[in-house]
Amino acid sequence: SENEQQSLIIENMNAEIKEIKSTLDENEYQITDLITGRQKLELELKEATLLLENGKLQLSQSENIAKAKDDNIELLKDKIVFTESNLENKEKEAQLLKEQLEALNLEYSTINDALHDSHKQLDSLNK
Repeated sequence: SENEQQSLIIENMNAEIKEIKSTLDENEYQITDLITGRQKLELELKEATLLLENGKLQLSQSENIAKAKDDNIELLKDKIVFTESNLENKEKEAQLLKEQLEALNLEYSTINDALHDSHKQLDSLNK
């Protein structure tokens, strides 16, 4: 009969509506999972970006420290060269002073000998 047919059609439609609702619910869960997964990936990306920035900062600091150490080494090398040059100058000065002292000693010895000879002459004249 027509009533039974309509009831069957309504039942089939209700079954289809339930199936569609179930599919919609399942799709909604999948969308929620995808959104949650995307948010998780975005957080991981932010974390990785922060780690990368931190690594870049540490690298930059290390490079600055290495440059400062290189600069210090260069300064120390310059200081060594300056000190060696200073030392050479002091050694030359010391050598000149030694030569002057030897010349003065020789002059003193000559004067002393002449004075001694003069005393001898005076002594022999006094006798």
